[in-house]
Amino acid sequence: MDTSPRAEKQRDAETIRGFFAGDPEASSRIDFWIYSVIRNPRWGLYADTDDIHQMVRLKLLQSLGGFEGKSSLKTYVCRIAIYTCVDEVRGRRRRGRYSSLDDVPDIPDPGPGPLDAIETAERRLLLETLIQMAAPECRNLWRMIYFENLQFDEIALILGVMPGTIKSRASRCREKARAALKKLMRTGNRGRGNTTV
Repeated sequence: MDTSPRAEKQRDAETIRGFFAGDPEASSRIDFWIYSVIRNPRWGLYADTDDIHQMVRLKLLQSLGGFEGKSSLKTYVCRIAIYTCVDEVRGRRRRGRYSSLDDVPDIPDPGPGPLDAIETAERRLLLETLIQMAAPECRNLWRMIYFENLQFDEIALILGVMPGTIKSRASRCREKARAALKKLMRTGNRGRGNTTV
């Protein structure tokens, strides 16, 4: 499967069209994303999961026509689901369903919450974008450092240079990546422009 930003944007557009047209595959994909958020035990919304699911779908029907693609569709859908759950929990507290925070049942912490998962996915997308934009020299160096866990002196031996040269190259690649990341974050580009590392 093509994981480039352009291909992802095209898949998102197809999913949105399918969702509006009632395509079962597109609806199932979006429903899966919604349920992955609202079924998280941290919300404590067990009995109302289906109602909240319908609320999220309604919000999507009202808002997806203006989806600009600044984030992935999955991130967009999950954020709407999160905000809907937050609103529901706050509404219950306002309505007195719980008389105090002490009355809210303790829910075991199952690990990272839905927002953590979204942030992790966004960081991964940014990293993938930076790697795709990087010069071959930087990509090769990152592969040896981060994926093969080689030390600078081992890399230097493989490439036939001094360890200090590898340190300098790694530093230059990091600086280029930082500058490209700042530009991506500022423009919301996600790698669709001419930024290079």
